[in-house]
Amino acid sequence: MNRTVVAAALLFAASAQADDEEDRPSVADPASTDRVVAIAMPGDDVLDAILVGPSGQVYEPDGKGAWTRKHGGGVAADVTGAAIVAGDLVVAGRAAPMYRRDGSTWFAMPIGESGRTAISRGPATGVAIGKKVFVLEKAKWKRVGSTPGKVTAMWASGAKAVWASTDAAVYKLSGSEFKKAGEPVVALGGAEPWAITADGGLRDLAAGTAVPGELDGAHVTALAVAGADDDLRAVVQTAGGALVLARVAKGALERVANVPGAGPVAGLAVAGGKILVALGDGTVAVYAKGAWTEAAVSDALPADGDGPAPARTR
Repeated sequence: MNRTVVAAALLFAASAQADDEEDRPSVADPASTDRVVAIAMPGDDVLDAILVGPSGQVYEPDGKGAWTRKHGGGVAADVTGAAIVAGDLVVAGRAAPMYRRDGSTWFAMPIGESGRTAISRGPATGVAIGKKVFVLEKAKWKRVGSTPGKVTAMWASGAKAVWASTDAAVYKLSGSEFKKAGEPVVALGGAEPWAITADGGLRDLAAGTAVPGELDGAHVTALAVAGADDDLRAVVQTAGGALVLARVAKGALERVANVPGAGPVAGLAVAGGKILVALGDGTVAVYAKGAWTEAAVSDALPADGDGPAPARTR
C-alpha cells in the first residue's frame, strides 16, 4: 500500500446539506478567493507535491521547496480535490465532470455520471458522484456500489476497501453494498481510514475508537489528517485561530509544533519523514527534523503575445 496520503481540509463545509442547487458549481463560494485549495502527490516526497488553485491553477514543484505556476488556463469548476491518475493531474469540482491535465491543457474527463462529486482521500484513487462510488482499478473506473444519500466524503485503499459519508451516516463497503457504520463525518483521510468528526475530533473507523478534539487541555478543531500508524498527523485549529501540527498518541492529540501561517488549510501530506502543510493563501510549510521551512507559491506565466486583442461581441 502506498503510505503517502494526502488529506484535503474540508472543514465543516463538507457536511453541508446537498440539494439540486448545490450540485451545480457556485462561483460565489468564499473558497474561490484562496490561491491553493488542493494538493496531489505524484511520488513519495512531499517536495514533489503539486498544488492546485480553485479554478485549476497549477503550481509545479522544483523538488527543492519552491512551487511556481508556469502555464495559464484552468477549469470551469470550483476545485475540491486532486489526484494523480496514470501520471496526469486530475481534479474534481463540486459536480461532474472531472478534469485531466495533459501537459498544460485541461480536458473534461466524464465517466458517465452527473451530480455532486467527492474525490477519495485514501491511498487509492476514487470518486463519488452523487450516490454512486467509483474506484480506479487497472486504469478503469470501477463502480463499487451506491450509498443511500449523496456522498460528502470518501476514502478508499482499493475496490474492496471503501468508506463513504453522507449527511446522514458513514458507510463501509461490504461486498457490493454500503452498510451503515456510524454517524456522519466531516472529512476522511489517512493511509488507514480516519475521519474528522462534527465535534472537531478524530475517529479511527477501522478500530471504532475516537480521539477527542482536545489539545493541552483546550478544545481544538481538526482540519486535516494524513499519514499512517506512528506517522499519523493532524492539523488542528485552536479557539484563537492558531494552527497546530499534532500527532495521535495513546488515544489523544499530542502537540508537535505550531504551524506557521493561518488557515484555511488546503491540504496535508506526510511522506519520507517530512510533512507538508499547504495553506489557502499560498503558504507552503514543510516540517522536517524538528523545524519548518516556509515558501509561497508564485507565478511565472509567459508574457502575452503580440497578436490582436481578444475578439469582442457588440
